[in-house]
Amino acid sequence: MSQIIRLGLLGILALMIAGCSSRPVEPRYLTRDQVYARHLNALRKVAEEKAVKVSETMAVYDYLDNVPIFVSLPDQTNFSQHYRQFLQTAVAQKGFRVSETQEEQLVLSFSLQDRHILTTRLSFDNKILMIDSQVFDAGPPTLSREAADAVWLQYSRRKPAYIR
Repeated sequence: MSQIIRLGLLGILALMIAGCSSRPVEPRYLTRDQVYARHLNALRKVAEEKAVKVSETMAVYDYLDNVPIFVSLPDQTNFSQHYRQFLQTAVAQKGFRVSETQEEQLVLSFSLQDRHILTTRLSFDNKILMIDSQVFDAGPPTLSREAADAVWLQYSRRKPAYIR
């Protein structure tokens, strides 16, 4: 009987030793697509923050309440096209009308300098009502602009239905 107990204790000890063996932990690296999906989400959040600033600015200029907002497109890169789309969505969610044509309207424009400084302006009749700049990382500098644009295009293909 004591021999059975000894064998049982040896078996338990062997299991404990096997369970405590150190195994190298594999590092977890994000794939390129995961990195750009995070950048895309960050860009969407920046657009939502800008829409809040537009809303705060428009509270001061209440005589412009019924004027639609046109979000201009500075260039034809996928980055700019998708940021414009995010801005249009965020501004419309704040209750403003968004227009596809620029005729006597509020103009919300943006520019990205050196892939890191994002500047947003709101103007009416060539008068600047709001200007806001912030540091934003548009993507790792190791990738070309074309590669970054391709990933932006992949992750954001739909056009909002409320844009006229």
